[in-house]
Amino acid sequence: MAENTNVEQLVASIPDLDKSGKIDGPKPDDARKTFEALLTGGRGAIDKLLGMIRQVDNGEDWKARYILHGLATYVCRPSKAEQRGVFVGAIVAKLKGDAPKAVKATLIRELQVAGSAEAAQVLGEFLADGELYTWAASALLAIRKGAAGEFRKALPAATGRPKATIIQNLGLLGDAEAVPAIKQAANDGDSDVRLAVCGALANIGDEGSVDILIKASNTKGWERIQAAKACLVLAEKLAAAGKKLAAGKIYRHLKETRKDDEKYLRDLAAAALG
Repeated sequence: MAENTNVEQLVASIPDLDKSGKIDGPKPDDARKTFEALLTGGRGAIDKLLGMIRQVDNGEDWKARYILHGLATYVCRPSKAEQRGVFVGAIVAKLKGDAPKAVKATLIRELQVAGSAEAAQVLGEFLADGELYTWAASALLAIRKGAAGEFRKALPAATGRPKATIIQNLGLLGDAEAVPAIKQAANDGDSDVRLAVCGALANIGDEGSVDILIKASNTKGWERIQAAKACLVLAEKLAAAGKKLAAGKIYRHLKETRKDDEKYLRDLAAAALG
């Protein structure tokens, strides 16, 4: 860390809250100077800043959090690619350490802003964590590169909501490679997981999943409604891809099996069949 980089002083330089308790923040040029000073200090200065983030967000460290988030945005500038690497590397190292989970949650959220493929692996390690999985999944989805592989790797050991979230994100990424593993969860004991399976297979547009979604649409209650919606998504994707027979199978099923209180689905299916 450069000798003239006083991180504590830089953090303290952020204007105090106004009379109504709101953050006014520094002027843009002052903020830029603060960020540049931190980046000039290199990895040591960033590590010092990360060390100022407290487990309990009770307002005592708000200036450090403010600068951290601003810096995460600042290093995303094209001219700051090298500094962005240093910033991400510091956060990754902190995540690999023994910091409290509340602190790690804060750092993972900053990777959603500034993260790169280099951060994907460490984020993948939190996908099955009951406290951090949502933040890790969101960061990976934002990073994109390397994300699908981490979701696939985490899926076998995950359960409950983390498992559902992993499957849902594989669907959002359109990861066809994950289809076999996703199908294995079609009969999971958790309804959230089963619905995530339907949504993911529909988003991926997998022709081989038609029977799985049709079966799911024959359940009751909320699961029946959501599975039917997934059926429509899959049918639309298949039809757009020229797979008319597979799409028609879904539409005919919905037309023939929906009850009176689901007439809108019958009508949609009938209209699609022409």
